[in-house]
Parts: sequence; structure tokens; C-alpha cells
Amino acid sequence: MTTPTSPDPATLLEVPPETPAAIACSEYDEQGRLRATYHRQGGLLEGVATWYNEVGEVVQQAHFRQGHLHGEMTLYDPMGQLLQRCHYSAGKLDGPAFFYSQGQLQASVAFRSGVRDGESLAYDEHGQLREQSAYHNGQRCGQAKYYGADGQLVQQASYHNNKLHGTVTQYHPNGMVREVASYQEHRLHGAVITYAPDGGIVAQRHFRDGKPCDASTTVLQPVLSAPEPARATSDPPWFQQLLTRIAGGA
Repeated sequence: MTTPTSPDPATLLEVPPETPAAIACSEYDEQGRLRATYHRQGGLLEGVATWYNEVGEVVQQAHFRQGHLHGEMTLYDPMGQLLQRCHYSAGKLDGPAFFYSQGQLQASVAFRSGVRDGESLAYDEHGQLREQSAYHNGQRCGQAKYYGADGQLVQQASYHNNKLHGTVTQYHPNGMVREVASYQEHRLHGAVITYAPDGGIVAQRHFRDGKPCDASTTVLQPVLSAPEPARATSDPPWFQQLLTRIAGGA
């Protein structure tokens, strides 16, 4: 029969290490004005941190966990209007992020683990929706729609892995289809059909790997100084600047 061993008395005296208490901190400028309040736990930011401007107004507030952004983060402009409201998880953007200019919503962008994933909406300075698209793992995919300043649909395009892939349709101001083009891997591939405002076919062209096929153009009606519409193959410059600001905040 085996005699059970007795526990080491020294182990009975061991106490699990305590979590260090959070220390409240405040920062002031040379004039003695409060500029920031936050907590540190074990040397790392923990909980809510708030930053102030020269007159004591909040310019930014963020939540931290173990030194990483975790939770809601809000940013304000010098006039006190909301600039940015987004959610972080373990230091990465996660969930919907909203961006404003002069209090007006400019964009709503969905993120997952720090990359764009989900619906993305962009608005102009008047609050009019100008772009609606979807992303998966940082890549534009599916249908993207582009609108004019009057809210009229001007173009819709199919994307795959951030490249035009499928049908791109453009519209006349009266809502009739202006052009239908087929893309493959961001290059014209297949038929391109141009329509008049009344719906009549103006021309048909065919492309392969981005190059026109020989003798592929068939003009059915005279084209009366109709300019070639620009294809929205990428984000407009103002939206690219916004995304740069998003990346900087990430």
C-alpha cells in the first residue's frame, strides 16, 4: 500500500501575484492647462484616455486594454464637431467606422481585424451618397454603385479581388443605359455596347484582353459629339485622401 505524500508546506504559503492597480495620470502644458487624462496599469494604458485642447474641450477620447486601442475611439475638430468615430479590438479597427467633415457624415467603412471588410459608403459635402461598394479581406468585391450629385445612378460595376471583373454599366442623365462593357481582370474583354439616350444602339465593339478585336466596331447611328465617359476604376481622389486619414488613425 502506497503512503500518500504530504504537500510541501512552502507551497501552501504561495500567493498568486496581484494585478497591479491602475494609476490615474494627468498631463498639463506649460501654462498649467489640462491636456490629457488616462490610466496606466503595469506601465500600459488601460481604460479611458481623454485629450483636451487649449480651452479644455475634448479633442479625442479612446479606450485601451493592455496598451492597445480596444473599444470606441472618437476624434473632434477644433470647433468641437465630430471627425471620427470607430471601434478597435486589440489595436486594430474592427466594426463600422464613421468619418465626418464639419459635422457632416463623409464615409462609413466596415473593418475587420484592421482591414476593410463589409459595406463601404461615401458621401459628398452635402450628405449625398456618391459611392456604395463592398469589400472582403481588404479587397473590393461584388457590385459597386456610383451616384451623381443629384442622387442619380451614373455607374455600377462588378469587382473581384479589387479589379473590375464582369459588367460595367453607365447611364445617361435621363436614366437610360449609356454603355455596357465587359471586363476580365481589370481589362476590357468581350462586348462594349454604346446606347443613345433614347435606348437605340449607337455602336458595338469587341475586346480581348484589353485590346480591340480587328474590325470589331459596328456603328449603327452617328455619334454626335458624345464624349467617352470616364470609368470609375478606382476611388476618387477625395475618397483616397479620406482613406489615407483612416490608415493614419489606425
